[in-house]
Amino acid sequence: MDIASLEWETGAASTQAQWAELELMAEDTGATLLMWEAAPPSEALARAEELGLTSVVFNPMTNRPASTDFIEGISQGLSKLGDAAEQ
Repeated sequence: MDIASLEWETGAASTQAQWAELELMAEDTGATLLMWEAAPPSEALARAEELGLTSVVFNPMTNRPASTDFIEGISQGLSKLGDAAEQ
């Protein structure tokens, strides 16, 4: 699996230029998955789906969560990523 970083700000609205860049990247690479560090707005999920991308939230666990530990959090992210890759 190849991963490219988009450097989008978590929680910030994505610009038209960012979406255009993502569309070109997806076309060039054949990408089918878009990983988010946090749950994006529903509009962003819909836009990604329009581009043929399956969105997956993968929390990098940079902050200590209140409800889980690091290992469990990463395991949950990997499970979501694996499920999306199988689609």
